[in-house]
Amino acid sequence: MQIENFLTLENGEAISVAVPETGLTVGRGAGMGWVLPDASLHVSAHHFDVLGHGETWILQDRSTNGTYLQGERQRLDHPHRLRHGDRFQVGPYIVVALIEGPADLPEPPPGWPGGPPLD
Repeated sequence: MQIENFLTLENGEAISVAVPETGLTVGRGAGMGWVLPDASLHVSAHHFDVLGHGETWILQDRSTNGTYLQGERQRLDHPHRLRHGDRFQVGPYIVVALIEGPADLPEPPPGWPGGPPLD
């Protein structure tokens, strides 16, 4: 997993993380596997989980403010099977799932950093 729209995080955490076989908890809380700082509190203390099921990775929103997939206006309301290149927004962060590797990422959705402009 990698954050696309920041070069560094204010807390010194890495902008990318490998998800261990046991899964990953993500949020602004100190006990998370990947801590995403957010003074505005748009990132929940426990915002989302990435869970492994065999060869499949599942994104599960646990937040108050929502996790938004590929620029959708509706927050995730059910577990989402992650695919290579899936992008989702968590507070101010745009996170991309790098399942196969960093090469050949699909283009970001319209209006997202690096993507085409909105019509």
